[in-house]
Amino acid sequence: MQENREFMGDARTDEELLFAHRDGDRQALGELLERYRGPVMTYLVRTLRDRALAEEVFMDTFVALHRSCHTYSPQNAFRAYVFRIARNRAISALRRVHERVMRQSVSLSPEPDDSRPRLQLIQGGAGPERLTAAREQLDRLEAAVQALPENRRSALLLVHVEGLSYPEAAEALDVPLGTVKTWIHQARKTLRAELGARFVERG
Repeated sequence: MQENREFMGDARTDEELLFAHRDGDRQALGELLERYRGPVMTYLVRTLRDRALAEEVFMDTFVALHRSCHTYSPQNAFRAYVFRIARNRAISALRRVHERVMRQSVSLSPEPDDSRPRLQLIQGGAGPERLTAAREQLDRLEAAVQALPENRRSALLLVHVEGLSYPEAAEALDVPLGTVKTWIHQARKTLRAELGARFVERG
């Protein structure tokens, strides 16, 4: 007997939605897109520092997901799979931007976009007298994170911002687990040295 999925919506797992899309469910990919819009866009905006480009890469990520739905293996963690596609598309987009800038012989120095998601440093409330200092600290952290090598920055964002486990981040970055741990350790060490302050770490 065919199970009625009409009203299940978000009750389906990511894998079930992808397989439903593969089998012709016209709404399944849209549900996946909405489910991952927040975390993937957060990652892309921080990585690309350009919201319009991040939107373009986000859609490109789901086009790639559509094209690869017949080859996806449930042995792969779906969340890590999506972030791996997003990272690869982001790197390609940055390469295209760099090549275009080099051809035009102009420097690429985008103004900071205050609408981009920001790393959180303060837990709980903060009085008005602390807001200016907190903003300056946030700006310093954003700049320090952006200055990290791409691999360390991606590992740090995937684990500490997007909430991926170390194994999921390793799968998303397509590197051994030990490499991810090393990259995050190096990123933390760099940030502590540059900021002179501790930041929240996940286990």
